[in-house]
Amino acid sequence: MPYTVFSTEIPYPLMWDKGGWLPIRLEGKDYEIAFERSWHTGYNNVEMKYDRLGRVSYTKICVRFPYETTGDDCKNLRRIVHKAINRLLDVYRVATKEYYIGHIPIHEMGTENVSHGIYTVKDDGSIYELHSWHYDAGSGITLSPQEEMDHEAKLNLAYELPLSVVDVLLLNAKRSFLFEEYRIAVIEAETAFEVSIDRVLRQYYLSKTTRSKDGYIVPAYSKEDVTRLLDAGLKNLLKDHLPRARGKEFIGTTEHRRWENNLYELRNAIVHDGKEVQEDEAKRALEAAEDALVWINAVVPHGWPADNQLNR
Repeated sequence: MPYTVFSTEIPYPLMWDKGGWLPIRLEGKDYEIAFERSWHTGYNNVEMKYDRLGRVSYTKICVRFPYETTGDDCKNLRRIVHKAINRLLDVYRVATKEYYIGHIPIHEMGTENVSHGIYTVKDDGSIYELHSWHYDAGSGITLSPQEEMDHEAKLNLAYELPLSVVDVLLLNAKRSFLFEEYRIAVIEAETAFEVSIDRVLRQYYLSKTTRSKDGYIVPAYSKEDVTRLLDAGLKNLLKDHLPRARGKEFIGTTEHRRWENNLYELRNAIVHDGKEVQEDEAKRALEAAEDALVWINAVVPHGWPADNQLNR
């Protein structure tokens, strides 16, 4: 019977010998996958250690679908191939203990100078190309943005000033989301939230003053006092301390409910149970994180992730 083949490349040079077509099951359906290590022009049978960019060698991969397609369902075929590749990489990583191997984001399928595409193979063995393209730019080509370097960035660069830990953690979470590392994205987002709570409360208590017996204005709390004061569970910090620092209740707000349901509980399931995280779960978690951080005034709104979504 006719069948469809989707060919592409991944930058990881898999060490397994080619084994022809291998069965692979995805979402309860059966497909076949084949792969073979290859080299760029000028190289032959060599590799660069930990070469996750495929600069020297890479792997050609084909996924075979047990039916003929007209090519109208390219997006769905690509989605299934993406899942097949990452399933292969999961199995490969555990079997070979090659720890540097990770998932391939869908927007990075293919290598820069090699074409890939979809083919129909007829009963007589004839092959028809239905769709082909070179390196996929993922979210598409847009005009390059350009802006002036702001004063704060210049100061940070000139004087080696510490960067905002909360901003860095939230940016890490968004980067992990982009590269489909959803567990890490959720953990980084919750860490950003908890660090922001600690920073906000410490700043609040260390800014409080009182008068000494001699009438001088002195700090109301020492650093040691604040450390002891904040030695409490997160929920206690949100219930008893955050309202003092922000002058309003966080618990009971929409931001609090979304943080607790979409981020906090998911992070705990990841840390304690090793839960797998899907894209939509991670997206809701990061949205909840940023909304909560904006409420706390720990970050300014960035509009995540609506205008940063990849075109899938």
